[in-house]
Amino acid sequence: MTVLAVGVATLAVGAVVGAGSSLAAGRTAEKIADRNAAIGRIQAVDTLARGEEEVQFVGLQKKAIKGEQVAAFAGQNVDLGSDVVSSVSLNTDLVIESEIESIRNNAARQAWGLAVGAQNVQFGGDVAKRQGVTQAVSSLLGGTANIALAAS
Repeated sequence: MTVLAVGVATLAVGAVVGAGSSLAAGRTAEKIADRNAAIGRIQAVDTLARGEEEVQFVGLQKKAIKGEQVAAFAGQNVDLGSDVVSSVSLNTDLVIESEIESIRNNAARQAWGLAVGAQNVQFGGDVAKRQGVTQAVSSLLGGTANIALAAS
């Protein structure tokens, strides 16, 4: 085997190994991104569930607060059918419903952010895979050009 043949073979092997490495790196990056995106989607769903749990807790607090209000009014011999008691009860309902709406909105915003983040991670994995393919093709083309130069 001549020195030229050995050189050409080395260039060919280098190009193929480089291409294979680029493809493997792209596939690995894509798999990592897939897993991270899946985790982000799970976190988004979990955030909504935790928001609803908090809403349930606030709902229980509402019942306790309203019970304390009734007990306080009754302890002061205030007529529970009076306008004052109705007004306090209505205001309590409005404040707590506003709190519940805020909890749901915050959970929805956070879940949306996590879902968008998961999409971005997924896109990054897709790009990494394409870059691996592009680098593999480039390695093969560069290797082919080097072989042609060496052979001429």
